[in-house]
Amino acid sequence: MKINKAFILGVCLMMLAVLFGCGWLSNEEEARKMVLDKDAPFLRILEEKEGVDKKIKQARNLLSAEKKAANNRIRKIKRECSVQEKKVKLEIKGLKEGINKYVNKIKSDIRSSSSKLKVKKRIVRNLNSSIKEANGLLDKESQAKLTPEERKRWQEKLFDLKLQKKDIMADISVLNNKLSVEKTKVRLLKIKNR
Repeated sequence: MKINKAFILGVCLMMLAVLFGCGWLSNEEEARKMVLDKDAPFLRILEEKEGVDKKIKQARNLLSAEKKAANNRIRKIKRECSVQEKKVKLEIKGLKEGINKYVNKIKSDIRSSSSKLKVKKRIVRNLNSSIKEANGLLDKESQAKLTPEERKRWQEKLFDLKLQKKDIMADISVLNNKLSVEKTKVRLLKIKNR
């Protein structure tokens, strides 16, 4: 019959546990008394060990208390940081809103100037058509068909159209410059670290 090695090992361990755990040295006081009966000076070493055990316990208690206090401070600091973070976010939001008022005003100005610019460019296109028409009537072939009064009237009209175009082109230049400046302002006012 084969005996399982694990079974034998288990039985041996149980016997050792009964012998040392529950057996003749199970009570520390009994073990202490037995040793001191045979070696009385060993009491001094046991007392020293008890002092060491007491100091170890005190050191562990102190460490535990310090850890607890440190964890409490950490929790308090985290709460304070959380409150401060909320305050800072609100402050940042207010600051951004203050700047965004300017940005929105400038963007409104840009839209207005862009609309004006489109109108001016449309007027220039119409003036160019009228100037082309007037030039066509005043070319050499067509001049022969016009009376001197008509020629003079068309020349005055052409002069007036060119003058209007010059004025509107000056307005377009002003509007283009204004738009360039306004768009640059918006870029400069973009808030970093959003």
